[in-house]
Amino acid sequence: MSAACSLWCASCARRRARGRSSPREKAGARSTPAAPSPAPPAGPSRAARPKTERGGTAALPARLLLIVCALGAPAAARAEVAASASLASDDRFRGVSTSRSRPVAGLTLAYDDKSGFYLGVSGTLVLTRDDGIRPLRSVQYAGYARRVASGLQVDAGVTNRIYGSGYAGGYGRLTEAYVGLVGRRVSAHLFYSPDGDGYGGDTLYGDANALLVARGAWSLSGHVGLLAAADDAGAHRLVADGRLAVTRRFGRASLSLTWVGATPARKDEGARGTILLSVSRAF
Repeated sequence: MSAACSLWCASCARRRARGRSSPREKAGARSTPAAPSPAPPAGPSRAARPKTERGGTAALPARLLLIVCALGAPAAARAEVAASASLASDDRFRGVSTSRSRPVAGLTLAYDDKSGFYLGVSGTLVLTRDDGIRPLRSVQYAGYARRVASGLQVDAGVTNRIYGSGYAGGYGRLTEAYVGLVGRRVSAHLFYSPDGDGYGGDTLYGDANALLVARGAWSLSGHVGLLAAADDAGAHRLVADGRLAVTRRFGRASLSLTWVGATPARKDEGARGTILLSVSRAF
């Protein structure tokens, strides 16, 4: 999904000068899709076909333990570790709510090595309407970024999302491989999953993100994305999504107001759009 939480520090400026992103920036970009930010893609449902639950919450503790242990290991001077916490009025991924338009709270940990290797993990809770606070999702990612020109990096990796009992969708996991280019103000990626719809159908998603305006503590960022997924008849259908966020920084904290929208995933649906409010704090 969002919108994107801008996490700023002195080391960020130094790393930008070297053409690299900080772990805080990676954490915001990969784990907060809707509030810049996967649930299942906003693709057509296949209710007529039986679905198989894959990698539910039972797999979550082990994954979290492995990654958190890696983050907590003694770090050399050439590595950076960052953390952030966030609150948002909704959790959106590729334009679609994963929390039934309910408020969410999240925590992200990120590790970034100067060699180009990075990884991170996040956990999100949702305040449900009837069952109180429930686990919504965990996101784990790992990748490698290499500078190929001044201010430009090639970026590749894998992201895995596990959804819990508070999730609004119909299955519990999405794993994607991605590759892309990252600049100082613009980035673009392609994401591929061999089981992106939960029924064994592959999906391909492309997106572009940009910092459109930066004036002191204020910024304006944008996102556009396009998903290709098979419909019930086996033909591929395109679903587009977009995001526009105004962010105000207050030291290590930030406040964002974001418009998020998506085209219909099925013929019987209308266009989807909403306004989100989110606040984040970097540590």
